[in-house]
Amino acid sequence: MRRAVKMWETSEYWKHRAAGALRHAKYKELPAVRHRRIKGLEADKRKQGARLPRRNSS
Repeated sequence: MRRAVKMWETSEYWKHRAAGALRHAKYKELPAVRHRRIKGLEADKRKQGARLPRRNSS
């Protein structure tokens, strides 16, 4: 009996984990969220470019 209860609890845990993963994926595909992520990546790229020394091609 104890084993059956433990298995039930485990299955409930994984159901909640799966539902949370789907909810998170749906949030990540919202246009506003994607826009903010791209904006942040572009800002990071600009910061890295400013940190690197410029090379002369002459």
